[in-house]
Amino acid sequence: TFLENHGAKSEKLAETIFTAESVARILLDFFKHVGCSMEQFVSIVPKLYKTLLEHNPIHDTELLLKVYELEDVDEASNTTITYTSEFQGHPSVSTCMAKSLKNLLSVRKC
Repeated sequence: TFLENHGAKSEKLAETIFTAESVARILLDFFKHVGCSMEQFVSIVPKLYKTLLEHNPIHDTELLLKVYELEDVDEASNTTITYTSEFQGHPSVSTCMAKSLKNLLSVRKC
């Protein structure tokens, strides 16, 4: 799985941050409550997770810039998906992740 391939530096990630409940909340917010697409999730969320996991707290001032610059190309539509832009009528990933971002930022401390 993605989490197995991108493990944290401690057990804290699975024990306190990505519990079954918190992951379910992230997915419900992303897809059902806010309405982002699977293409956005697959393109941006792994990059967001990796950015947070590899982040050095010494460089906190650079973190938001890195997050807001996240982008990928959806191969099916050959369209660029970014963290901050709408995609095919769906809200931006930043909108869909707004409720979950505080929880996700905890990855930096793992």
